[in-house]
Order: sequence, then structure tokens, then C-alpha cells
Amino acid sequence: MKSKLYDCRNKFQVTNSVQLQNHIRSIGKFNYVYVLCYPPLEDFVRPFYVGIGQGDRIFAHEKEIKVKPTESHKHNVIKDLHDIGLEVLKFIDGFYDFEPWNQEQSLIEQFGCLYN
Repeated sequence: MKSKLYDCRNKFQVTNSVQLQNHIRSIGKFNYVYVLCYPPLEDFVRPFYVGIGQGDRIFAHEKEIKVKPTESHKHNVIKDLHDIGLEVLKFIDGFYDFEPWNQEQSLIEQFGCLYN
């Protein structure tokens, strides 16, 4: 059975680029798996997208909708949240020395259909 809620209690919540970059430098691992979720912030949140990133990748989708929006599920959710004054919750599921394709796939399978 697929879980629709993400346990974010022990995950790194990203609030801004400087915070993320400082954390990456402090741990020395540059690859990460991230999860974008609906508010509100609780111990368990509902994800709508899982991805792999380096640097500021976790913020790229919100920037994309301002420059070149698409009709993707991910962009529609972000736009809808912003339209009602809410922010996307951003979590790093884990940091890695390599590109963690298997962890990304595992989370996508756990949460069901999280497509572009």
C-alpha cells in the first residue's frame, strides 16, 4: 500500500538558499533528494513532487513558473498555493556523495504518482 503522507520530523526543512548552501558546505555532501509538499507544516505532510538536486535545485520549480510555466501537475500545485498566499514546504530527504537515483525512485513509488 502506498503512503500518501511524508514523515518530515527528522528531515532538513529548507527555508532559503543561504540556509541550504551553508548546510551543504558544513556536511560536504552536494547531492540530495528533495520532497515538495503541501502546507500546513505538521509531523506528516502530503508530498506532490520528489526530485534529485544539487545547489539551489530545490527552488528551481518555483522560479520556472515565473519564467516559463507549463501545465505540469507540479507547476499547477505551486501556482495554486502561491495564488492563495501559501508557500511550498521543502524538505531534503537525505544528502549523498553520489546522485541518489534509487532513493528518489523509492520515494516516488512510496507516494504514488508524482509526475512532472
